[in-house]
Amino acid sequence: MTADVSVIVDHVLLAARRGAEAADLASAVQLRSSAEVIIMAVPGSRAAQSAEILGQSWRDRLAGWCVDLDRYATTLTAVGEGYLLSDDQIAAEFEAVGG
Repeated sequence: MTADVSVIVDHVLLAARRGAEAADLASAVQLRSSAEVIIMAVPGSRAAQSAEILGQSWRDRLAGWCVDLDRYATTLTAVGEGYLLSDDQIAAEFEAVGG
């Protein structure tokens, strides 16, 4: 049994653009976290050291998420463009045989 699958290419390409936009916007965010408040409140303490590690972890995770989302958007763009190319090729072949 085969599945009846329909792809709306414009939606795939729109999702790709929106993903890339979200990655760009998120990468510009400067995280000011409660971890920084702890560092300022008790400088030099173990809590401040742990807060610095936590804050850096949050920044690293956000940066990684942005890279992953940008990669996903690139993949979606390639998929959408592949569908368009395939549709164009099928249409050309159909016209070639008098369709």
